[in-house]
Amino acid sequence: MLDDASTAQNRDPITYPAPGLSAANTLRAGDTLPTGVTGVLDQRFDLYRIQPVGVINWTQSNARPATPPAVGGTLRVAGANMLNYFTTLDTGGTPCGPAGGQACRGANTSQELTRQQAKLVQELKGLNADVIGLMEIENALTDVPLQTLRDALNTASGGTPYEIIATGPLGSDAIRVGLLYRKANVTPVGAFQTNTDATFSRPPVAQTFQDNSTREKFSVVVNHFKSKGCGGASGADQDQGDGQGCYNARRVAQATLLLSFINGVVIPNSGNDPDVLIIGDLNAYAREDPVTTLRNGGYTDLVSKYRGAGGYSYLFDGQAGYLDHALASASLTAQATGTDEWHINAAEPVSLDYNTEFKSAGQQASLYAADPYRAADHDPVIVGLGLCPAAANPTDLAIALNVSENGVDLIWSPTAGATSYQIWRETTPYFTPDPVHAQPLATAPASPHTDRDVLGPSRPNYYYTVIGVNACGRPAAEATGLKHVGKFGFSLVPGQ
Repeated sequence: MLDDASTAQNRDPITYPAPGLSAANTLRAGDTLPTGVTGVLDQRFDLYRIQPVGVINWTQSNARPATPPAVGGTLRVAGANMLNYFTTLDTGGTPCGPAGGQACRGANTSQELTRQQAKLVQELKGLNADVIGLMEIENALTDVPLQTLRDALNTASGGTPYEIIATGPLGSDAIRVGLLYRKANVTPVGAFQTNTDATFSRPPVAQTFQDNSTREKFSVVVNHFKSKGCGGASGADQDQGDGQGCYNARRVAQATLLLSFINGVVIPNSGNDPDVLIIGDLNAYAREDPVTTLRNGGYTDLVSKYRGAGGYSYLFDGQAGYLDHALASASLTAQATGTDEWHINAAEPVSLDYNTEFKSAGQQASLYAADPYRAADHDPVIVGLGLCPAAANPTDLAIALNVSENGVDLIWSPTAGATSYQIWRETTPYFTPDPVHAQPLATAPASPHTDRDVLGPSRPNYYYTVIGVNACGRPAAEATGLKHVGKFGFSLVPGQ
């Protein structure tokens, strides 16, 4: 550990980086020391420490990003943590929460609220997103906190480009989720949806939007799952020693209920449009059980898809990972053009946030700037979407079947507009594929496709059909049997 040769608390100036930490002279997680640091090595409080001699010249290995990463597409959807944005000041007592009786969070003074709001607005403005899911908004009796943030964002943006989805109080927690959208580019379709089951203390909010350009619809579901803190945990919610912290069982239950909510409420109320994006702070890392539950439910982890192992949105005890997710349904995954985090918060020193506690008068000025850096403790996530419609009248797709010792060969002719072909198989005749709740047997770039695991005396009757899909995963050609009740593709009867 690199020490600063001082036992004083809250030093002014803060030693690193030279000549002192400030809003304009940051030191980010991932920045590196030069080789050959000279100093005195000692051991105290279970740590080996270097007390350096001379000035340390850090290398900015993780430089601040001036702008959000490009994610392509014609629409941008973001998820952003607002670091307990409360318009009710935290001056003591328990006046907050939808029913009162809860401590307030966030800013303690009007000065801190002004500083906090200015940084959050710069983050939201910089995201330049068409839909923004927000976490950690005050759960007040009215929408005033979200309205106040919207008004400040509109003032900074010029005009009134953004509007909120008005929900009123949600759940029992002191904080809730919310939605902002850019009126020029998207339009809400129908009322928002939520789930008031007690499994959620912070209920999800779902809203279907229409792209004003393509007229295509998609639904955004904003979430904030139960945290890993152990207060009040009992039984299966206690820390199981598996690295997932407390309340993992609760988060798995929330993920399971979220899937049911989407399939049973959100999609039916969208006109059965399967394009769904789950965003928010799931308080679970990418390979933990709650996220696995959502992936097993048919959703693709877009951060993993586009960022791989390098994705992170949060730092805890020097370890980086992402708690902030973007998971897309199969149909929407095909229309996603990119996903990335804007690393403006997690890697920055906490000293650069809006708080004034433990800072000298000079530091209250030098450590603060009305910019997006350290506006919160989580990095925002951005998704690019390029929505495109299904063919108005998908063309008939003629398929043929050949049974050989290798299996069943499905053969079809190339069809204009189709870039790949979904092969569906069921044991029920006259079936219609259900892409919302199920996956095809296989996807092939072209004809033919061989289904090998079908022959033998213990196999059931199988029925097949093929759908040709365009570049957005929308039907461009369908086997005739799909379009006429009482017909089906082909059946294979064992032994015949």
